[in-house]
Amino acid sequence: MSDPSIISNNPRGNLPITSTPNTTANTQTRQATDNQERDHPPHATDPTDEGTATEGRGNRRTPNPEERAARLQQVEINRLAASLISSASSHIDDADLLAADGANFSAWEDFLEERMRGATGAVSFFNKPARNLLHERVGRALLVNTVHRSLRRGVSRLPSAHAMWNDLFARFHSVSRAAQLNLFRRLISFNVADHSTTAQMSTHIANILDKMTDARMLFTREYLAGLVLQNGLHSEPALQEEFNRQIEIDFQTATPEHPAMGFELMVRLIDIIRRQQHSSPTS
Repeated sequence: MSDPSIISNNPRGNLPITSTPNTTANTQTRQATDNQERDHPPHATDPTDEGTATEGRGNRRTPNPEERAARLQQVEINRLAASLISSASSHIDDADLLAADGANFSAWEDFLEERMRGATGAVSFFNKPARNLLHERVGRALLVNTVHRSLRRGVSRLPSAHAMWNDLFARFHSVSRAAQLNLFRRLISFNVADHSTTAQMSTHIANILDKMTDARMLFTREYLAGLVLQNGLHSEPALQEEFNRQIEIDFQTATPEHPAMGFELMVRLIDIIRRQQHSSPTS
């Protein structure tokens, strides 16, 4: 018979106990894994994080009514701009683009103005800085989309549609005194008999004035006096030819520091030419 010292007085069938329980080790394990140090399941929230999350939500600032209105307005501007740009930039053929050498500048200018006017209702939009943010965005996109790809990188770096236009205008639009004089003559030769309706009359005059602005003509007393003087020399062809030649040279070589001659200098030039021609021996 086995040693009775290893038999437990077990009421469930006197099963032997093969080892003595290590109560000391179990006690230490329970103490080391209390609620403060035990890892929480992935789906459970760490109680120590609840305070931080609450503080984060409390620190979030709710936008005031003005900020919400500004955001809604910006969203609406973005939506309208995208719609207008898509409409204005549709069906643009290669022939409509400004050529890399600017050879078709005048035709491109008319095309660009017509597209911009049709999209926004703005007239001569590119000739002055824009005050309407929506029109500015449409104008920039339309201008970039209507020039040759070799020109796009350069103009897109400029800060505004007006600056982009001025850059292309300075590069490709050749202005001459002869062209200015021709526009002036077209304006003063207006005849009501040439137009069947008052709308046509108004459009004709407005178009000429727009072209005069594009040609950098100043609507000042000094500038208009010079044009009137130059236009009235047709009765002396020799004087007119020499005067126009010298005025054109002066115009093309003028700079902001040394502008083209004004009315008084033009009058003196007429006297000088007359004296030279009268003193020269006749052939």
